[in-house]
Amino acid sequence: MRIWFLARNLQSFSPASAQHRPIGGSEIALYNVAQGLAGLGHEVVVVNRCGPEAGRYDGTRYYDVTASPWQSEARAQPPDVLVVCRRMLDVGVGIPTRARVFWAHDYQGVPMETPHPAPWRPLAIAWRRLTGPWFHARVDRIVVISRFLGDVCRWLYRAPAEKLVIIPQGIETALFRGPDRRRGPLRFIHTSTPDRGLSGLLTDIFPPLRQAFPDAELHLYSYMPLDAYRRFGGPGVVFHGWVPRSELVAALRESTMMLYPSNGEEMGCMAVLESMAAGAPAVTSALGVLPELAGDGTRGVAVRGWPGTPEFSRSFVQATTDLLAHPDRLERMRAAAHEYVMARHGWDAIAAQWQQVLSATLQSSGKLMSG
Repeated sequence: MRIWFLARNLQSFSPASAQHRPIGGSEIALYNVAQGLAGLGHEVVVVNRCGPEAGRYDGTRYYDVTASPWQSEARAQPPDVLVVCRRMLDVGVGIPTRARVFWAHDYQGVPMETPHPAPWRPLAIAWRRLTGPWFHARVDRIVVISRFLGDVCRWLYRAPAEKLVIIPQGIETALFRGPDRRRGPLRFIHTSTPDRGLSGLLTDIFPPLRQAFPDAELHLYSYMPLDAYRRFGGPGVVFHGWVPRSELVAALRESTMMLYPSNGEEMGCMAVLESMAAGAPAVTSALGVLPELAGDGTRGVAVRGWPGTPEFSRSFVQATTDLLAHPDRLERMRAAAHEYVMARHGWDAIAAQWQQVLSATLQSSGKLMSG
């Protein structure tokens, strides 16, 4: 198959810089899925903001969306499948293709649940429900990274269930194989973007944990700047910021657990998947995909309630201390979390799922070409 990915609104990257530049989960996913499909023998093109790094990398062609003649190239040799990433308006781009797929990674701008509905919320919902049919009428499939995101698309855009397919977020599972590293008994970690509940973790959750466990440490990593949060730091808090992936993986494998009181609905949550793969189970909020990842409590703990409230913070601290008080349960959770992610979220398995979905999409529309 000739497969094109149009990723106009993703962060700037190319394979030359993906491993050395702070980028988000959507960018990492595109890089790995494109690479995986090329490795399966498909002709893969990525159109994104790659600037002077445009070129061919291990079978994948990268075009810069602003500086290269990618549209004329696409018209001269149309793709079998055009996969549109993130920007919904691009499903209407004038590129001939035999099938059109939208790949949804992100929060869609309106929470399904909120304790304090904004005045604009009804209008935002109404607008998305009005324009949703325009969007999903122009695609053959909508790929979502979690069951929760599929629910959002049905609720918010009235997307037909038969067009939705779940292909989960992947991670580099090879980095998490091998013998366990020695873990600190009270070494907590947070590796996501700081706007998703970090201030509450620093002010309302970690201080009582540190009071109960004076040797506790909280290590903070992120591909986004942490400078604005340093004023909330206290004893035991260590700011690392962005580090190369190998260093981040080592830090995860040395940690007791991940503390992630996310205050937003998570769609796929690579940060929690990586902590699970590292054998550092996550204590999280119960928003978005997080209960899916925790399962029935055997792979992690999803704390109910609204992050930022005193009741939630107390429940979060209690859930963490309960888990520390039962080391046998923590060890079983550690193994279950690792096994779950390693079996389901490796990029090779994700690329194979993409191949199957794209082939089935073409077949179902009678558009699969021989050769």
